[in-house]
Amino acid sequence: MSIVPAGMTTIALAAAQGLLVLGGVCLCLWLFFLLKRDAQAAALECTERDQALQRAVEELRKELDQARSELAAGRGPAGLPPLRLDLTRRAQVLRLHRNGQSSAQIASMLALPRGEVELLIKIHQLRQAAGATEGAHPELPART
Repeated sequence: MSIVPAGMTTIALAAAQGLLVLGGVCLCLWLFFLLKRDAQAAALECTERDQALQRAVEELRKELDQARSELAAGRGPAGLPPLRLDLTRRAQVLRLHRNGQSSAQIASMLALPRGEVELLIKIHQLRQAAGATEGAHPELPART
């Protein structure tokens, strides 16, 4: 019993097998090139993402360096003035307040905003109250 169809010669059978092998090789080559093209596209996308991340990291490093230099210079973020009290002004405000001057009068005499004068007086009063209760905050219960 032969598996060769009737009427096919050995040469025709070999040609058919050759065509199948050639078709398989062509299909493999086509798939290989598709895979290679997709790999190149993925590599390009990864490179672009890597460059974007590197730019973002560099920008963050610059901001960090700027913040460090501002901190070292004694300024707060965004160029705010240093966080310190002008002790001379504070002393003048408190002296005038002890002499019976009003907040408005003190503000006009020292060319300060009235709110700042009131704040300095309030802080002084809170510190005095805290000192009277031996370090406890006047509005909070003592810690145990």
